Amino acid sequence: MRFLEERDGSARQIYVVLPDRADRAAVQTYWHAIDILRTNGSTNLLRAFEGLTVFDASREQRLPFVTDPTLLLEAVAAGQTDFDDLYVESKWTSAA
Repeated sequence: MRFLEERDGSARQIYVVLPDRADRAAVQTYWHAIDILRTNGSTNLLRAFEGLTVFDASREQRLPFVTDPTLLLEAVAAGQTDFDDLYVESKWTSAA
């Protein structure tokens, strides 16, 4: 699963393994909060992630959520977030 990590004063995308369902749900909500930030500048949803972490089984450590709006907007501008493939379009056809 994609996640943002702060390193050397910037946020960069990494891949994490999250065995805990609650952590996976939190990351999905976090990406939504970043999407809201990039579309209208609101940080309201991001505040909920301040001080929170998720457990990455591949690194065997807890990783904090990046919540600094400046770092997040820089990551978006640098292409570290790709919202187009976060939302998968599915084709639906009627059985009727």
